[in-house]
Amino acid sequence: MCARWRTKSAGPTVYRIHADRRTSPTLGFAVSLVVHILLVFLLYRAYNTIAGPPVPALRLVARAPSAPAAPAPKFAAEPVTEPIASDPVEQLAARDSSLPRASTPLADVATAPNGWPIRSPRRTTVEASLPLAGVELPSVTAAPVLASATPPALASAITPLEHLDTLTMTSAAAIVDTAPRLASRPIYGPTERRPVGLATLPANESSREQKRQHRPAAAFALRGINEQTPRESRAAIARGLDFLARVQLDDGRWRFDDLRGTIDPEEEPVSIRADVAATGLALLAFLGAGHDHIDGRYCWTVDDALQYLIRTQQENGELFVDDGRPTGLVTRFYGHGIAALALVEAYGMTGDPQLISPAQRALDYLAQTQHPTMGGWRYSPGVNTDLSVTGWQLVALRSGQLAGLEVQPDTLARISKCLALCRDNASRPGLYRYNPWASPTDPLTRHGRLPSTVMTSVGVLMELHLGCLSDDARLHAGAEQLLANLPQVGSSRDGAPIGTLANPQRDTYYWYYGTQAMYYLGGDYWQAWARALEPLLTQSQSREGPLAGSWDPRRPVPDKWSAYGGRLYVTALNLLSLEIYSRRLPLELESAPQVAERKIE
Repeated sequence: MCARWRTKSAGPTVYRIHADRRTSPTLGFAVSLVVHILLVFLLYRAYNTIAGPPVPALRLVARAPSAPAAPAPKFAAEPVTEPIASDPVEQLAARDSSLPRASTPLADVATAPNGWPIRSPRRTTVEASLPLAGVELPSVTAAPVLASATPPALASAITPLEHLDTLTMTSAAAIVDTAPRLASRPIYGPTERRPVGLATLPANESSREQKRQHRPAAAFALRGINEQTPRESRAAIARGLDFLARVQLDDGRWRFDDLRGTIDPEEEPVSIRADVAATGLALLAFLGAGHDHIDGRYCWTVDDALQYLIRTQQENGELFVDDGRPTGLVTRFYGHGIAALALVEAYGMTGDPQLISPAQRALDYLAQTQHPTMGGWRYSPGVNTDLSVTGWQLVALRSGQLAGLEVQPDTLARISKCLALCRDNASRPGLYRYNPWASPTDPLTRHGRLPSTVMTSVGVLMELHLGCLSDDARLHAGAEQLLANLPQVGSSRDGAPIGTLANPQRDTYYWYYGTQAMYYLGGDYWQAWARALEPLLTQSQSREGPLAGSWDPRRPVPDKWSAYGGRLYVTALNLLSLEIYSRRLPLELESAPQVAERKIE
């Protein structure tokens, strides 16, 4: 046995442990070893409590209300530290939307840059360390600076990216009470010798974030991936959004011809430059899955895209950037309609008052530029009309109406007139034409005078948006045409009976409109369409490498518009088709009192 005795001395009482003659020497040594280990552990804990974790670089923090703790972002060349305990400071909020990680289809789950799940508020409480200048890091850039709202006292604290390596403790102290945001968008490919970019948000940013709450319109209240979406489709949507986030450019836009080096442009050349249209399509894919700019996994991705669209909006409300190419003018109203729809949906989903003005101005511009007699839009304001361009504008207007924005009844009435003129009431009742005003002698445009399957999908959807009853016999005649031409890839030599030139059966644009039309009609129409489309899309999506989550625009056969919009175009539209269960809008008459009940005449 072990005996304990006390020595008598002038100093403090000292307890000693010894083994009497009946005790094994091995047991005594073991007890002594345990005691020493405990002492070392207690000293280590005491040291960490007093000194805290080691700091490998300059550390900037911003005071803000306390929030649940999360681990610090980890960079490739940066020492990894243990997760830091709860601390009443706010992180340099790391943009996590584009970091490669396992995706989740749930729109209300956010993750920190290292993949740990976090919840609201939008910024979480962690400390983030900046790597020293000259360290190998992925290519990054500064997030947009809200200069108009930045107090003058903070002007000197906003450090340009190229001067970040000269940041001193004085300038760091100047922004200690602000909410900086760390802008890091790693991409596949070679890294750049470049420091991390910082953009300083206004001093009242944290309070502004707290005040921004979701106040969705009733038509958008249930937006988000739900159990109705098949499991395979949910996984494909998650992969697709992850791809789109990775290829978003630093200023918030997307480009058809620039996927951040994920593919050689020579391998997949794209002939148009329509950044507003590209940004609108990609943004709609995020909104369709329930992601907005207030919170969630992709809040920064969505916010940057919205800010880009708002910056490009002209004084008259038009959403268009002239790139100087002839093809840019052809996509002018396509881009405006798509971007207007994105602004309207973002407002309808959140009720954010900052989006009211740009969304309403975009809709007002449509009313100002509508053709007075034909009732639609085409490539230039007030010049000619075609059903394809007009379809995008109508959906933007109707979505704005459901979001609570102002839409003039006369605007919708003129669109209804346009739709009636595009309807083929002679040779093939129930089908629709692209451009009945096309010259019958022009070999390149006269096909627009003939009914087509693609334009029938657009026409049926427009009829439903304009209040046509779903049981109308002529709507079902159009649905039968779509049923006879279910989605399939076919071969490059197979022409689909859609009335356009040299068109293969693979047409993502047709699938996008047909999906909406058949879904709203429901019943056997939708079941047959979904059984054909969903496996086709989920099984053909890229699964590996930097292009994971996207769809190949040229293989196994080229998409109809692959030479124009490329991989970004087909990926965004395919995601929108898979998101139909969550993108559904209530087209019932009571949800739109300005649209009168009518039968097709």
